[in-house]
Order: sequence, then C-alpha cells, then structure tokens
Amino acid sequence: RDLLDGEHSASGLANFVKFGTDSGHLTLSIDHNGGGSFSADQTIVLSSYADKSALAADLGLSGSYSDAD
Repeated sequence: RDLLDGEHSASGLANFVKFGTDSGHLTLSIDHNGGGSFSADQTIVLSSYADKSALAADLGLSGSYSDAD
C-alpha cells in the first residue's frame, strides 16, 4: 500500500508533507491523502536535527531550498 494516496496527480508534495519543529527537534508531518486542508496522519520526529539546514548539510545538499522542498 502506498504511503501517499494520489501524489502522482497532485500539484506537488507540499500537499502531503510539511517540515516543522517540536521541542527543538525537526519534524516531518505526513497527510496521506493530501486533500483540502493539511491534516497530519503521522509525524516523524528527527531528534538529531534542530532545523532543515542541519539535515540538508548532513545529506550533502547545497544551495537554497524552500519550505516546499
């Protein structure tokens, strides 16, 4: 079963995933159907990271990125 339902027909992953923070940790929230208003079905806490820039650096990503990335 797919984690994201309908992502191939959607305008982008921003309808399905959002980064945030909780208690100083980076979070990735997932809305499995990406419809209407964002409503997270699951939230993953990346406790080793305080923000997206630290994660991007560890992944070897460079350059600019936006909240939609």
